[in-house]
Amino acid sequence: MGRLFRILLGIGIGFGVFLLVRRFFFPAESGSMVGESFAPAPGPLMGGDDGLTINEADLGGEVAPDLLEILVDPVDKQPLELVDGKWLVNRRTGRRYPIVTGIPIMLPEVGEKYRDASLVTAQSDNGHA
Repeated sequence: MGRLFRILLGIGIGFGVFLLVRRFFFPAESGSMVGESFAPAPGPLMGGDDGLTINEADLGGEVAPDLLEILVDPVDKQPLELVDGKWLVNRRTGRRYPIVTGIPIMLPEVGEKYRDASLVTAQSDNGHA
């Protein structure tokens, strides 16, 4: 657990430093993510009315095995299973998180949008319903 904490802490600190450097060296432009209002940049998750639609051509990609070992569902912390090299699936709830160009998209909204009840096969072992 200590190793996981150190990894997540390092990722968080690195991301924070990246945002600070970006903010000071690349001033915000109108409509950018760093400006006053949030406007996501076009990318694999842009599309549709909700901004969470996936471009099927971008699904998949190599994900580090160490990362796959520690990723859990951000909503209920249940383990995830890699399915078809494109999705991380919570078999207890059916929530699916896409892997887009090798990056797992672990947003709760995305997991809910792509939930598939037919993938539910197991109950939790930790006593939660």
